[in-house]
Amino acid sequence: MSLTMHKMASFIIIMMLLGVTGCQTYQPHPLTPTAADDAVSSPDLKTLSAQAKTLTHPLLPPLTIDINDGLSPDEAAVIAILANPILRAIRDRRALADAQLLQAGLLPSPQLSASLEPVTGGVTADTFTGYSYGVSWDLNALITRRAKLDSVQASRSAVELDVAWSSCWRRP
Repeated sequence: MSLTMHKMASFIIIMMLLGVTGCQTYQPHPLTPTAADDAVSSPDLKTLSAQAKTLTHPLLPPLTIDINDGLSPDEAAVIAILANPILRAIRDRRALADAQLLQAGLLPSPQLSASLEPVTGGVTADTFTGYSYGVSWDLNALITRRAKLDSVQASRSAVELDVAWSSCWRRP
């Protein structure tokens, strides 16, 4: 095997390995009527108990809900807060704003490209297989990153203010 063919084989193997490491799969989650009903239905006691154990609130410590011994005032309050559909929607908006902030801070992925152009016909004397490879990175995303982060942070702050306002608001 000549030196050029050895380099070509090494290059192809490296490109294949790099290609495999960057693969991702898409798994659709369509919005069906059943999924929508599940999203807006009241959570069961098992789900509420799991959420109460992971509660992170400055005034309420995480607690274990056990209805077999009756509900304490703290347990009843936590169940009411976790099961309230308006408060669940507000928490979902906050989680969405956090996810958008995380997404805005992600750097673009570099793009690797490679091509192999073998000689396929005609006179093949004194010809060789052509190849090319390259790396590219979207620099525009780097330039506009700070502005996107500021914009999304402002949107997240607006959601936080909505949350604060909704917690102060009382129905007549």
